[in-house]
Parts: sequence; C-alpha cells; structure tokens
Amino acid sequence: MAPSFHLIAIDGRTPIDSPALKGKVVIVDFMATWCGPCRIAIPRLQALYMKYQSRGLAVVGIAANDPSEVADVRQWAAGMGATFPIATDDAQRTTVAAFHVEAMPTTFIIDRTGDAKFMHKGYHDGESDEIEDEIKGLL
Repeated sequence: MAPSFHLIAIDGRTPIDSPALKGKVVIVDFMATWCGPCRIAIPRLQALYMKYQSRGLAVVGIAANDPSEVADVRQWAAGMGATFPIATDDAQRTTVAAFHVEAMPTTFIIDRTGDAKFMHKGYHDGESDEIEDEIKGLL
C-alpha cells in the first residue's frame, strides 16, 4: 500500500486526503519550485490530468517547499497552468519521508486499490509517454 497522507491544498481550504482517492488511479508527484525538471513535468502531468480525469485519474502534487512558501508555490503552479490539486508538505516533510522521496521530481502511480505500482525518480525525455502507458493499463 502507498503511504496515507492528509494535506491542505495551496488554496488554503481544500483537503487532499489519500483515503478519499481510493477507487481512482492516482499520480502523486513530488515537486518543488526550485526544481528545473519539475517545470517540464508539471505541464505534461496537467495534460494527462485533463485527458484522463473523466476515466478516473486523479493527479496530486506535493511540493517539498517549506509550508511558509505556499504563496510562492501557488504562483509557480498557476504560472504552469496546473489545475490539479497541489499542497505543500508539513514542516517535518512527513509525506516526503513516508514515500522515501530522494529526488525531485519523484512520481508515483497508485492503482485503484491504493497500491503504488510505478515510481519515477527524476525526469527524462519520453517519461510522460511511459506514465501515460502505465495509467492506461490501470484505468
């Protein structure tokens, strides 16, 4: 099973709770405003979100930035056109630690039962195609 998480989105009011996502295929992407490859990955995740949301795909971004930087994260995400929910992790980086994230970005693909099926560490050309193939196999 993928680790459970309970966060508040960068809008300051929307809960992002992993138990509420059960029954969906979920992309959990760990990102940061200082991460260059994240600037490439986020628009591609947004495209997958728009394409497959109606078939049961959810995308969640978890920014490794300090929670005090939520306004910066909000501006950064808006600048890249991200409409999927994004949260900052808590000050202790509880969610980052629970997922054993060592690099940004790190992307997990979680199936409808809550099992983490795939993990991508870092970002490389063609990765969004790999992720799309993985989620299509789970939808």
